[in-house]
Amino acid sequence: MHADRGDTGGETTPAAGSRGPAVAARGRLLLAAAGLLGLYALLIYGEWATGRAANLVSDVAWTLAALLAAWRCLLTARGETDPYARRAWYLFAAGAYSWFLGMLYWDYLELALGTDATFPTLADYFYDALSVLFLAGAASLVAKAPVYALARRQAANLTMVVLGLLALSIIVFYTSFSGMSLGWEFLVMAIAMPAVYAAACLMLLGCLWIFTARAAWLPIALMAVAVGIHGVADVLYAQAQVGHEYGASHHLNISWLIAFALQYWAAFEQQAAGVRSLVPNEQRLRSLETAFPETLICACVVAIFVVRETINSDAIGMTMLIAITFVLVRAWRERQVSLEERRLSSELKETEERFRTMCDATPFMVWLTDADLRCTYLNRTWCRFTGRDLSRELAHNWVQDVHPEDREACMTGYRRGLAMRTAFSVEYRIRGGDGRYRWLLDNGVPRYTPDGAFAGYMGHAVDITERREAEARIHQLALFDTLTGLPNRTLFRGRLERALARAEQHELQLGVLFVDLDRIKSINDTLGHAAGDQMLREVGKRLGAAIGEHDTVARLGGDEFLIMVPDLGATADVTRLAERILAGLAAPCEIQGHTLHVTASIGVSIYPRDGRDAETLQKHADVALYKAKEQGRNTYKLFDAAMSAQAHDRLLLENGLRTALKRNELLLHYQPQIDLQSRAVVGVEALLRWQHPGTGLMPPAEFIAIAEDTGLIVPIGEWVLRAACRQARAWQAAGLPPLRIAVNVSVRQLKEQSLPRTLAAILAETGLAPDLLEVEVTESGIMANPDHSAGILREIQEMGVSIAIDDFGTGYSSLAYLKRLPINRLKIDRSFIRDIPGDADDVAIAQTILAMARQLQLSVVAEGVESGEILRFLQASGCEKAQGYFISRPLSPDACAEFIRASMQQRPAFAASGPVGLISAAAAEL
Repeated sequence: MHADRGDTGGETTPAAGSRGPAVAARGRLLLAAAGLLGLYALLIYGEWATGRAANLVSDVAWTLAALLAAWRCLLTARGETDPYARRAWYLFAAGAYSWFLGMLYWDYLELALGTDATFPTLADYFYDALSVLFLAGAASLVAKAPVYALARRQAANLTMVVLGLLALSIIVFYTSFSGMSLGWEFLVMAIAMPAVYAAACLMLLGCLWIFTARAAWLPIALMAVAVGIHGVADVLYAQAQVGHEYGASHHLNISWLIAFALQYWAAFEQQAAGVRSLVPNEQRLRSLETAFPETLICACVVAIFVVRETINSDAIGMTMLIAITFVLVRAWRERQVSLEERRLSSELKETEERFRTMCDATPFMVWLTDADLRCTYLNRTWCRFTGRDLSRELAHNWVQDVHPEDREACMTGYRRGLAMRTAFSVEYRIRGGDGRYRWLLDNGVPRYTPDGAFAGYMGHAVDITERREAEARIHQLALFDTLTGLPNRTLFRGRLERALARAEQHELQLGVLFVDLDRIKSINDTLGHAAGDQMLREVGKRLGAAIGEHDTVARLGGDEFLIMVPDLGATADVTRLAERILAGLAAPCEIQGHTLHVTASIGVSIYPRDGRDAETLQKHADVALYKAKEQGRNTYKLFDAAMSAQAHDRLLLENGLRTALKRNELLLHYQPQIDLQSRAVVGVEALLRWQHPGTGLMPPAEFIAIAEDTGLIVPIGEWVLRAACRQARAWQAAGLPPLRIAVNVSVRQLKEQSLPRTLAAILAETGLAPDLLEVEVTESGIMANPDHSAGILREIQEMGVSIAIDDFGTGYSSLAYLKRLPINRLKIDRSFIRDIPGDADDVAIAQTILAMARQLQLSVVAEGVESGEILRFLQASGCEKAQGYFISRPLSPDACAEFIRASMQQRPAFAASGPVGLISAAAAEL
């Protein structure tokens, strides 16, 4: 996997693939330059162009050539993106422009004023500025090498180079100047200028040597030649001016024109090549920096021996002093460099050691690759994970250990990042040294050398097995039921919506079954919740076995399940599934050593007949389920529109019942109970009524079942107890004798452990004596969980409250249980009373109950007395108390108080109608 680092920077110059126009332009440029130079040569060497005319042509040519070269260098500098190269070409442009300004001043003196200025003039200083600016431009190109410390030491090296060149110039040109009386200006022109030009040329040649591998070699080579020609011509010009010999002026003119033409060409090539970054060669740069001073020392020594006949001893001594000083400074600097390199090497080793120590101590698995993407380093954490040492691990192909299912995705992520030289992150499973697969999160970033070259990748891998397992557990908890392992409501809803979309697209039917287990709560109450949970798991397995391959069964919570049947062919298919489910659940199952049976009620809705969205289908299946429960359970029902209307009415009734307490819509009526021997009212039964704002007074039979199903019976029952106790106290305060008041307690209330505490709080709040309160519970409610019921009733009885079993004879209670229950009174159900004495069976049952109560020393109340015959039979059979319509209908609190007062008076004073009339009739029958 090799790839070159791509340059993503914007380019404004032609790329390597589009150099045709540049080559053609170069050819035209060379042809034009050759033609102009030839024309210039004809003009200045022609017989007709002599004297001031030839000088005028030369001056115009110099001026234009310098201006064109400055213009082209300026364009090149403006197109550069590298700061060093841009600065270098700006300096080259400034040098050419400095020459142009010198030419303007010279022409002004010579042509406008007609004078021959004495050397050196201001124009000569402008000419000299070109050499200094060229040297600065060459130094800027060399300073483009940040890999070596040249930027810090360049000024010192450059100073040493220039000093050495000056010494060489003094040696070479000493004879020419030793016999002349010259000022410092002449020495600067004649000695310093060659040294600076030579330094600039050497700098450019060094750049050419460093950058030979890049496309910049041609512009640098042209600039080096241009600087060299400029230097030679200017040195000859300075010597001619000093010696007052200007005979070689035309040759110098051509040299200067060629130099400016080469500078123009170099700038053109730099711009056409589109080179924006010159990557230096570190070793060559170090060699160049070292070679400059040594070469100059050798040149000085050789010059002394070559020209020793023409140089005096003072010059030799001065030169040798400079050389010795130079050598000493150089030796000192080399020692400093050596110490610095040793220090850097030590720091590098220390840094590497810290890096390895840190990598080995980290819990992350760190790795490195080289530029060829071969792994070169792995920390100890990785080696501990794989169980191999570093050498074996580097030779091992780690891809072999990646899980086969993750291998393709893993390598695709790696290749994408490596090909683009970008950071990447990949998750995959890999086999560790123990043979187990673990999840890793592997992150890698590219590395580059200080000069910008791609060096490879560095990365670290983290063991995320626990995180992935936690995510899987979270996913399981979020979408699956923890008890049965079945899909939960959320997952079922998502699958149902996708199946509905498919059914709509392909015009298919879909079935939804709502399954609710019958009486699963009795298992929780008798055997405990652990047994109930085991039963739910068994039901989940049986439902899963009953459905088809593409069906879905989910647990909503509690004992409710949902089943989806996609691609339903006919309605008969879903009904057969419902029958199969009922048959599967009917089989007995062993739970904690008990053989248990469970049944279910099922509601069915079908798309699109019963709804077109998930919510409607579930709601209608629930409505059908409720209908199945109403019709005896252990069956299924298909939804129809009539069910929806009934469900709507029930929903309205339920919503109204939830607010009935807050709106004070509930009230109590009271039915008197009389003693059949004394004919006196000995108690009343509190009966609940609902004053519905829309339908009027509603008896409990119309709403108690809803209250039981919704759990509202608990707060309603508490309200009934409190209201009844308050009313009993109110009657006592009104002067009525203390009467026992009977209040019905539902099965739901009986399951509450807090019922005894609630009763105690109500008695304390209302101030009613406990022996004046009687709690009535149904026989079937007690037998649902007789042990639990016995405990609750015993606590209530210990408070002094009487216990009565309501509807006795309908709950199939055994005598053993009846004996264990803490009860004070039996109430014979009205179904055994209403047909006596005509029905022999009812007579036998009533007499049996009365005989049994006498043996158990329990008092008996007969309810549902609606005729004198029933009343006389009960009295003759030894029944103690009775209540019913023949005695009195349920009465409002005020009417009941009036009834009690009337019963306390003599019977002849009773009125002939109303409640008093009823009690009179009952007394007369007795």
